[in-house]
Amino acid sequence: METTTGDAQEGKKLPLVVAIHGRGDSPEHFVRLFDELPVSARVIVPRAPVAYGRGGSWFSGEPMDSDTTEMLAGIRGSAGRLSRLIARHKRSRETCGNPVIVGYSQGAVLSLTLAVLHADAVGEVIFAAGWLPPSLWPATFTGVPPPVVALHGRDDRLLPAAEARAGIAHLRDVGFDATWREYAAGHALSPEMRRDFRRAIARAVQRACPDSRATERIHTGR
Repeated sequence: METTTGDAQEGKKLPLVVAIHGRGDSPEHFVRLFDELPVSARVIVPRAPVAYGRGGSWFSGEPMDSDTTEMLAGIRGSAGRLSRLIARHKRSRETCGNPVIVGYSQGAVLSLTLAVLHADAVGEVIFAAGWLPPSLWPATFTGVPPPVVALHGRDDRLLPAAEARAGIAHLRDVGFDATWREYAAGHALSPEMRRDFRRAIARAVQRACPDSRATERIHTGR
């Protein structure tokens, strides 16, 4: 799916947001996160390739089964396909700045994987309720790592906060500007997380393209 936010006008250069939904979700549902985004942007919401429940799945396996060959191959494969999709959209759309990558749950795993394996394809990465499997932790990192913002529920039983936090700490150790924010929530976007998620996305969009306009809500915190 593709949509625009704020006062975006077709035919003009716009910041690009790539939003990666979680397992069982769909672009039609996940795109609603951006209904009140107070900045002008083009939002691309890819569809997971494998049917799962009412939506789709990006890779097989349970969240903590990170060392299985099948799961790692699925993560790498989906991240590679997404990096190529991002490159195509940058070529075919008038894009301002580097893409802002947004993900939730499985989409968060892929957002972080893109940051580590395809850093040249992304600008900033913002995700919720996700982690980077230890098998994908880089021993070192060359080049310019994209900034990362992680939002996570401290009561998340599907993806425990301690495991996810350790991955963010490792990324800091190898040179990433990685921010960790923890909330009183489980594996879901609480109202506070949803508010901060949108706010972080809006600020990343403004950094990608300083000419994009935002409403006063970003600055006042309302």
